[in-house]
Amino acid sequence: EIPQLSTSKGTNFSYMFNGCSSLAEIPQLSTSKGTNFSYMFNGCSSLAEIPQLSTSKGTNFSYMFNNCSSLTKVSISKTTATTTNYSYMFVNCKKLVEVNSSTLGKNGSTFAHMFKNCSALTALDFGHITWSSLNHSHFNSMFYGCTKLRDLTLGAIIPVTNTFWDCSALVNLKFTGTITISNSDYLRLSDSPLLTADSLLNVLNALADNTGKTTRTITLGSTNLAKLTSAQKAIATNKNYTLA
Repeated sequence: EIPQLSTSKGTNFSYMFNGCSSLAEIPQLSTSKGTNFSYMFNGCSSLAEIPQLSTSKGTNFSYMFNNCSSLTKVSISKTTATTTNYSYMFVNCKKLVEVNSSTLGKNGSTFAHMFKNCSALTALDFGHITWSSLNHSHFNSMFYGCTKLRDLTLGAIIPVTNTFWDCSALVNLKFTGTITISNSDYLRLSDSPLLTADSLLNVLNALADNTGKTTRTITLGSTNLAKLTSAQKAIATNKNYTLA
């Protein structure tokens, strides 16, 4: 337990509660001037709930809730920063069931491992955000191990091979923008055999035209491939992709 803290002038909250593994409750904190929230609750494995945080000026959220294995819900305000680091933000938050994704992602600079092993999450919506200008490595393992994630909406994105690794419960996957596959990578969705035919068709239609470039591979797996007609598969082929 900790007393009420006066934090209204604080700008750097990094490592504030780092490693407080027995901390079960925190008071409401004034964080409206904060820019750095990295590692703020890292390893707070007994925290189940955190009061709403004002993070509109935040630029660094890396490892903020890393290994908060009892955390069930997170709500933070939308950042207005131009570049924001979300890498490793929720790694191993295995009881996290609710994240207000409308407050996250805009102007993000990296999302690597953001939701890695968040095995209780069932839905996320980032369809309002375009990430097409980022490097593909910035999405490394973004949803890796989200084994209960059923519904996922994304905007324009450059996914890396393991972005959706082990998303075995994924049924509805929608892209509201363009999917661009990098020069050294391929899109892997074979770990998600429950994807609907409509989701798979949306993926193929969202693929950027790769004509005239080195052929890229879309790994759907035999179960997903069987859901597509020859005409639908041709959508990818005509854009210079190989389906596997």
